[in-house]
Amino acid sequence: MRSSSLNVLLIVLLVLSLALNFFTLLALVRYRDNTLAAVAGLRQALQALGQTPVTTVVHVEQDIPVEGQVPLNATFDVPVDTQIPFSTTVYTTLNLPLLGAQKIPVPIEGNLPLQVTLKMPVHTTLPVSTVYHLVTDLPVQVTLTPENLQPLDKALQVLADGLQ
Repeated sequence: MRSSSLNVLLIVLLVLSLALNFFTLLALVRYRDNTLAAVAGLRQALQALGQTPVTTVVHVEQDIPVEGQVPLNATFDVPVDTQIPFSTTVYTTLNLPLLGAQKIPVPIEGNLPLQVTLKMPVHTTLPVSTVYHLVTDLPVQVTLTPENLQPLDKALQVLADGLQ
């Protein structure tokens, strides 16, 4: 009796093992088919990507240091239009009869007009050092060429060939 129950147990284990192997094989075939479908979809999407430009907006926020020297060689005309006031006293000597030589003060007051254009040459170098804070949004459009996409397409083809 012992041998027949052992045979039945072995047959049951054998059937369970075969069923388990069958379901494992079935799952692997489904996985392979799903992966092949995904690879085919990726290849189609890759071909569509090569025909459509990729457009996006890139936000840029960056400090840009600006340093340098600016030479300045120029001649500037400087107009001068002014009045120069003056006030002074000049002493002179007069020979007066009966009084003799006398010192007499003579006050002099007035304005001296000055109208001239002066030429002012400037020869110097101005140092410039600042930081420009750049904040902008840049639209970017990239079209992928078939030459750029070909290596990825080949890799997907090798993957599909390996799965078949």
